Amino acid sequence: MATTIQQQQQQQWEDSHILVNDYMSEWLEAKHDIDITQKTYENYEGRFRNHIKPFFEGLMLTDVSYQNVSAFVKHLKTKGVADSMIHDVIRVLAIALNDAVQVRNLISKNPCDGVPLPKIKQTKRRPAVTDMEVLKLLEVSKHHHYWIAIPILLATGMRKGELLALTWDDVFQDEATKRWYIRINKKVSATKGVHTVEYFTKTPEGTRDVAVPDSLVAQMFRYKQETQHNKRTYVIAQRKNDKMEHSRNFNRTFDEWKRKAGIKRDISPHSFRHSFATILVSNNVSTEAIKRQGGWRDDKMPNYYADEAQTGALKDLCADVMEGHFKKLFSMIDDDDSPCADSCSSICVSI
Repeated sequence: MATTIQQQQQQQWEDSHILVNDYMSEWLEAKHDIDITQKTYENYEGRFRNHIKPFFEGLMLTDVSYQNVSAFVKHLKTKGVADSMIHDVIRVLAIALNDAVQVRNLISKNPCDGVPLPKIKQTKRRPAVTDMEVLKLLEVSKHHHYWIAIPILLATGMRKGELLALTWDDVFQDEATKRWYIRINKKVSATKGVHTVEYFTKTPEGTRDVAVPDSLVAQMFRYKQETQHNKRTYVIAQRKNDKMEHSRNFNRTFDEWKRKAGIKRDISPHSFRHSFATILVSNNVSTEAIKRQGGWRDDKMPNYYADEAQTGALKDLCADVMEGHFKKLFSMIDDDDSPCADSCSSICVSI
């Protein structure tokens, strides 16, 4: 039976005359606004139109092989396409062809599997905002109509899109514990200048209730009363309208705050997410706790986001612990009867 099914599938694949580009176009439209967001669709469609479509023009889906995809990678490299973009393009092709294998049963295996890709050079990570920079930003923004953005970003580590989508209904107190939380379950997305609220987060882990300090809540409600006069739905709202602030305007405002504060370093609203991780890592908060607060999936992310320059004290702690261990270990050599006295004598001299 298994042999018969395999033969039938093989015949189906051989009889299929679907062109790669026709399949990709159909696949994208099927995904559009159902399985992927508008912004993701535009990214996928751009990679298909600019790179995949010209190379695979006239080639049938069943004819795509490991060699074809390898040649495609070399073609992109020769054209001078950035290594990171090559990864993105192959990722789109691989996802589409994976559906052709597992969902539509059009081909027997994914020809992208195992194809070597260029190594991406490690880019310099954006630095965390320092305490002094936070104080400077608070000082220059204190009369602005959404100055509260600075303390919220620092205390919660939320993403900019999550901040802009935040409404006052998202701030609540647990009746049993009296602990205050901010519920993050949506984000603002900007596509071709159009801003919309998407009622989901970047990842499933991004939907979370963030425990926040009482002092932040006090600041927020003072801001709501004194600055917004209790007349806004969004926490970060436009000055004259009860509408969310646009991402571009928020970025422009933040850059103006930086200029007034005399901050030359390349920091952005996302840098506060680095500060959030840095502070918690420096205080030895568990990785699981940081992940839950920050909405990360991978255990590596908190340490990836932590600013190495500001967490250097953790390395110093390691050295201090090892110094104590070395002193204890080599104190044994002071005893002439120690079995390691002769073998370690040269080490003792150097120490």
